[in-house]
Amino acid sequence: MASEDRKAVRKDDRDAAKDAPKSLPAPAPASDKVAITLPTLTFETGPNFTFKLGVLAILLIVFAASLFIFTRANFATSDVFDIQRLQYNIDKVWGINFILFGVLFSLCLALAAYFGFEIPKAQSALPLIALFVVAVIFSFAFPPYAYAFIGFAVSLGSCSIFASLSKELGLAGSWRIIGHALTVLLVIAFIFAFMKVNAQKAYYTDFFLSSVAAYVPDVSASVAPAAASSALNFCASAIESSKINEDNVKGAINKDEFSAQVTASAGSSFDSVPPSQKQAIIDSFYDASVSRATTIANLLKNDLAKELRKVNTAQYAASANLTSVITPLMLKTQFNSIPALKAALDYIPALVALTVLSIVSIFNFFVRIFASVLSWLLAKYVLS
Repeated sequence: MASEDRKAVRKDDRDAAKDAPKSLPAPAPASDKVAITLPTLTFETGPNFTFKLGVLAILLIVFAASLFIFTRANFATSDVFDIQRLQYNIDKVWGINFILFGVLFSLCLALAAYFGFEIPKAQSALPLIALFVVAVIFSFAFPPYAYAFIGFAVSLGSCSIFASLSKELGLAGSWRIIGHALTVLLVIAFIFAFMKVNAQKAYYTDFFLSSVAAYVPDVSASVAPAAASSALNFCASAIESSKINEDNVKGAINKDEFSAQVTASAGSSFDSVPPSQKQAIIDSFYDASVSRATTIANLLKNDLAKELRKVNTAQYAASANLTSVITPLMLKTQFNSIPALKAALDYIPALVALTVLSIVSIFNFFVRIFASVLSWLLAKYVLS
């Protein structure tokens, strides 16, 4: 019986163990390390990539040629301030060198778009690095164009990167990709133009005022004779049409002053004349003088009008030395005295940057059309 009782106790213990809740494992101690998972950059090689390296080599050659042609266009930041040569500076935009540069740059955009299309994003950045190196090398040879060269390189490099994100390189896709790249160029042009002018703000301000001071005499030499002649003719006509009567002369010749002057000039013999006769003589002499003065004044006004019309205004304008009068310092003083003009001088970097922005916008419009067509043709017929 005791044995059966022990078995029953063990069975009850086993049943109790089965019904007891299972203990949870102890939590792992907290770690101070943070795991960061980086995206893997694929860099594939093969016949397709080898072919695209050839495209990149052509892109670099065309880009170098475009930079050299751009220097031949002879653009300068000071062109915006040179008022005397403004008409010649505007012609540079339509010059053969700048048009050829636009064609070559459009071809560079098309090649960059083709290179970046359907390749991994890491490889699509290769043109940005290579083009930047070429731009830096050319910057040492042509320091004034360093900002422009770097802007062109970054724009073309971004075109390749934008192309790697695109799913198609048709006409619509090319238009979109190249539009993004040219927007980058537009932003860079504004920033670099502002930085360059702001770094030498005093120099460009003085250059602008010197240009205006030199330009004013040239304008005056061509405009002043005609303006002066018109003014003299106006004065002559006004003099001829004016009417001089005795009342006008009497207003100019005071009778009391005239009487005192006659008495003083006549001497002692006039003093012996009775007062009544003396006043009659003075009145008669005054009336005669007024009448004679009126006649002479009308004759003189007609002669004066004729002489004014004979004046050689061109000769007097040529002899006027306006250069010694209109100086950069004088203009600067006048500009600073007028709030609106003073603000224009203070914000001259922004005004120049906006001017450059408008020129680049016009350039981008034509380049985008031509480059989009070239990119589509390359993808469809030449490099497919």
